[in-house]
This record gives sequence, structure tokens and C-alpha cells, in this order.
Amino acid sequence: MGFNQQTMFLLLALPVAASFGEERWVRVRKAGTLEAEGRLAKGVIDRLVSELPQEEHVRAAAALSDCVDSLIAVHLESEPLTTLKASATPFVAPILESKGFVPLESPDLTALGRDESIVTHVHSF
Repeated sequence: MGFNQQTMFLLLALPVAASFGEERWVRVRKAGTLEAEGRLAKGVIDRLVSELPQEEHVRAAAALSDCVDSLIAVHLESEPLTTLKASATPFVAPILESKGFVPLESPDLTALGRDESIVTHVHSF
């Protein structure tokens, strides 16, 4: 996966209510500073955010890329050879696509009515 050696990954499994399934969080820290975090829930990367200011968008993109690598690894450990979905913002979409995710032509917008994330990208292993 090509992890940056200067990056410390903290993988935390946080169990939640059975109706929500299982969540896994990845936090990327460099030099003791939280730079990005992501969440994998029910086979969907539904949260990818950077804690860095907008002015540091190159550094934020690198931290988010490391975060996606870790989330893919976590997913493959628990569910190898299955489809991984993601809900992406315009900033995160190119990062996901560089990792092999394919954008959906017609995301299911009714997911919001079910209190779910809108899946915008899919990766099949």
C-alpha cells in the first residue's frame, strides 16, 4: 500500500449499536498532530476529513491519501475480495479515484431519507 514511514496510524475499532453495525476509525498523525481521519462503516468509507487548514491543501491531500490506504487495508483484513464503497466530497473524489475507486454515474440520493451516506464511488477487489 506504500504507507509513509513518517506517518503513525492509529486504528481504533469502536463498536456501536447493532442496528448501525461496526465502525472502524483511522486517524493519521504526523509529529503528534492529527492531520486526517476516516471512518469505515458497513462497507462504506463515509467520513474522510482533514484537520489541516485549507491553505495546506497539498499536505491535507497526502494525509487523506494515507487515511484511504489504511481504510482499504482495514477493509481487506475483515472482508477480503469484497466491494468497498465510499461517499466523497469534490476534494476527496480525486484521491479515491487515484486508489482505484470508480465514480458512480447515478448515486442513490434516496440514501439521505434512510439516514445513510450517499455512495459516490465503488472499488471492487
